[in-house]
Amino acid sequence: MNTIETFIKEKLQGGLWHTTNPERLETILKDGFIKVEPNLLDSDRWGTARGPAYYPFVRYIGGVSLFEFPPDFDVAAYEKEIPTASLGQFIPFRPSWGRAVWLKVDRAALDHRFLSGKEVRQRWNESQAYRHKFIAELEAAYLGDLSMRAISKAFLVEGGKQDWSEIDLRDAPRILA
Repeated sequence: MNTIETFIKEKLQGGLWHTTNPERLETILKDGFIKVEPNLLDSDRWGTARGPAYYPFVRYIGGVSLFEFPPDFDVAAYEKEIPTASLGQFIPFRPSWGRAVWLKVDRAALDHRFLSGKEVRQRWNESQAYRHKFIAELEAAYLGDLSMRAISKAFLVEGGKQDWSEIDLRDAPRILA
C-alpha cells in the first residue's frame, strides 16, 4: 500500500475534511472561519495561474473545498475510473508545502449550503463549467465561509513521516511554529 492509500485508509476514510497549509491555520483560527476568499495572493492558491475564468470550480461557485472519502473508498478503483484525478497533488499534502493540517468537518454541523462530491459534479455538469477544475466525486463544497465550530478535530502530517499527529487547535500556533 502506498502513502496515499495508507493515509486515506488510516485517517480520511469515512470522513469529511478540509486541508490547509499549516501557516494558514493561524489566520483561520483568528477569523473563526475557513473563508471562501481568504486574504491570500492567487499565486499562493491552487489552480489560479490561468486567472478567474479557470479558477477551481468550488471557488467559482463561492464555496470552500471539502473532501469526502466514503467508508468503502478504493484508491485503485477511483484512479481507474477517473484517471485524470491527481490525488498526490494534495494527499497527504501538497508537495510544495511539505506538510499539511487536515481539519475534520462534522457533517451534522452543516446546513443546506453543503454540497456532496456527487452534487458538486452534478452542478459542474449542469452549469457546463468545464474550464473549472475539481476533484470528481471526492471534492465536496460548503457554499460560503465555514465556521470553525463545524471542525471536530485536526491533525498535522509532515513530509517523510508516517506520523499523523492529532493537534489541539487551541495550541496550534505553538505546535506549528
